[in-house]
Amino acid sequence: MQPSRGNYYEAGASKAFLNHLRLDTNYYRRDVRNYADDDQLLNTGVSYPIAFNHAIISGIDTKLTLIDSHGWSGYASYSYMVGNVWFPVTGGLFLGDDATDAISQTGGHLPDSQHVTTRAKYQLTHRVWRASRAFYGTGLPFEFGGHPSG
Repeated sequence: MQPSRGNYYEAGASKAFLNHLRLDTNYYRRDVRNYADDDQLLNTGVSYPIAFNHAIISGIDTKLTLIDSHGWSGYASYSYMVGNVWFPVTGGLFLGDDATDAISQTGGHLPDSQHVTTRAKYQLTHRVWRASRAFYGTGLPFEFGGHPSG
């Protein structure tokens, strides 16, 4: 496989509001040739590299932070990433039907993921606090090979 080569672009800003809130945002774009990825070997924990013709990955990360206000602090963040990889596959190890699929895919692309995270903390006393966190993610695309009934 040939090494991946790409151009990465990024821009961001941060702004404070009302002395207790801060908003951070960051936009990025990555254009990559011979995009390297990992694939599982026969549904085991062993992975090996593969490469796609090219990839364009772009997204935005935002975070709203509450900075210690009457015992409360925390944040809410949102990350949205669209990562498209284009066929054909230009390198890697493929066995059985995977080899046939890799050779036959000459066009099209695959999408990627997004996620949301929140965290809140309340300082009860100088030494005691309580916190909670929530996370939601769409995950990466995968192919389910089983039967829906389990």
